[in-house]
Amino acid sequence: MAFLDNSGTIILDAILTDIGRKRMAQGNFRVSKFIMADDELDYSLVDVDSADFSKLETLSFFEAFNAENAVITYDLKDHSSDDILYIPQIKVNEKRGSFVKKYTSEPVFYYISVNDETTSKLKSLLGSSEYFLENYNVDRTKLVFESGIDNSEIPRDKLARERYILNYNLLDRYFIINCDNRFIDKLLIIKASEAFYENDPANNIFFNFEVLQEAPPVSLDKILKNFNSYIAVGVDNNVFSYTTGADNIHSSISGPRGTICGINLILKKELSINTSSGRDFRYSKFGQTDQILFGGSDKFDLIDTTIYVQGISTSARLQIPIRILRYAGT
Repeated sequence: MAFLDNSGTIILDAILTDIGRKRMAQGNFRVSKFIMADDELDYSLVDVDSADFSKLETLSFFEAFNAENAVITYDLKDHSSDDILYIPQIKVNEKRGSFVKKYTSEPVFYYISVNDETTSKLKSLLGSSEYFLENYNVDRTKLVFESGIDNSEIPRDKLARERYILNYNLLDRYFIINCDNRFIDKLLIIKASEAFYENDPANNIFFNFEVLQEAPPVSLDKILKNFNSYIAVGVDNNVFSYTTGADNIHSSISGPRGTICGINLILKKELSINTSSGRDFRYSKFGQTDQILFGGSDKFDLIDTTIYVQGISTSARLQIPIRILRYAGT
């Protein structure tokens, strides 16, 4: 359902489901509850200092769709406590050498190499393996994300973590991760029982995300068509601000931290075929082929997709853009 404001009579554009149409025909259709969302709003347009919301008025509203979860991705939440001041969010952590980083700011993708041939070429072109993931690799570069309150005005110590996150049940210990099953076969996820991430009073970092384990999809409702859901377990993010105040070099969260998690992808085997065996049809159907991306004469096949991460406790969400790369020759 979409809300259309024509500065006069309020109009609701609604599309009924099969059950809704059946009940309408029977004469017993009643709206008993509804949910509100603000997917169409770009809050980066708001001038917080002057509380200027005028630019939001220029945004168009979505039309109604009949596909489940086609519009409501960021539904408005109602928490049990009425004195919550800050809601945690999820951010990618690029702070360590073994955590994958974006190669450039434009386009904003995290790369993943499909095979050894592509990995060798990317290392040569990009200068480091920290700028891409490797398909089905359990112990090298990982995609790491963390949850917490991203507000630098709040202390980053144990007491603040307890007061602002733990006491309000805002600790995202578990995450739902949604991936497109046309390209991604399974996930590799950290072993929560063995992983840790912490610093000491001298701001030395200690962590173990070394070995990932396979995670099969679970039977949750699909966020989008062709997407599978996975459950990942985060570990306590025990990076605190001690006397040095330099703890932000280890975390992307500028306030109290909750949990942290690392993953990698297992792609469909057909996508990993090297140049001696042709290319899979998905590259031309869903992506692009023979693209020069980094200058020179080296060509790549690519597919762009998105990973959706949601914290179970807070419903905080993160969209991670992924670019699947296959070396295609010169």
